[in-house]
Amino acid sequence: MEPRPLLEQRGTAASPGSWRPDASCSVEMNGPAMDDIRADLGRVNREVAPTQPRRLMVVRTLPTEHDRTRDWILDGLTHLGHAVDVVDRPGMSADEVTALGYRLADDMSGRPDAIVCLGWVAGLVATVVTRAPDLSGIPCLLRMPRPGRSGIRSVSRVEAALARSGATLVAAGPREVAELVDLGARRGTIRVVLEAVDVAAAKRHAGTGSMPAVVTALDDTAEDVTRVLTAMATGRAVVAVGRGILSDLVADQVTGVVVTSSADVAPAARTLAADPMGRETMGMAALDRVAACLSTEVVVPRLGRALDEAVATRTAACSTA
Repeated sequence: MEPRPLLEQRGTAASPGSWRPDASCSVEMNGPAMDDIRADLGRVNREVAPTQPRRLMVVRTLPTEHDRTRDWILDGLTHLGHAVDVVDRPGMSADEVTALGYRLADDMSGRPDAIVCLGWVAGLVATVVTRAPDLSGIPCLLRMPRPGRSGIRSVSRVEAALARSGATLVAAGPREVAELVDLGARRGTIRVVLEAVDVAAAKRHAGTGSMPAVVTALDDTAEDVTRVLTAMATGRAVVAVGRGILSDLVADQVTGVVVTSSADVAPAARTLAADPMGRETMGMAALDRVAACLSTEVVVPRLGRALDEAVATRTAACSTA
């Protein structure tokens, strides 16, 4: 199908069946938000019905290093049976937001049921789109990786404004929940949807012979997170710095080794490389964790549920306004 102006039309596919992940999806965390976070994650362990098909606009402005996140979310929404219009502007600058938002509002044929935003710039685009009188009140599902940690004050201020905007915020784990709350988000607006990995694609990558026996990650950048998920999906032990969502992905001394600083990564990797039995045990545990709660087959239905909740919350708010 030919792309529509500004929007690439995606087709729909049949909804997947229900799923029931293992209890190992639970995440340990200390702090006042722990009970709320566990309750949110606990809902994942219930059978999830296929999501109601909707018409969605997906705005992707995350840079290309986030391709795995950009792709699994888009493909997952399509797989759930949604009709998806894509606005693909990887790495788009904030200077272009207003012009793009107004163009989208003008060119839109029909009102979408929700806008899914991948990146804080995408969140700004959705804000401009929904200023149009006939598009106001559209629910927004927003994913902002590493919120508040860009090191750029102006970006952090925008992220804080979006965190308080009323959008439903997608966090990839308890650490991101805490970061969003620090930006001013209300806990009730946050949904935990763990980062997903395509197991088949990971195995194809491993088959090229380019992956070492012990995989390391020095930071929670998009590239490092992808490397860790790929390693876990192929049964490899990981040594990672305990930063951001890496602390949620890697269980210390179970699926890998978590260290406190980047200087500790190389020594820990050498130790693990010299321990074949330990590597194998951790690799098997990593495979189990991926199968239980990190594969796309498990995470995509959870994304669908978060979308349904975003639409229901916004509908209820509009009906009482």
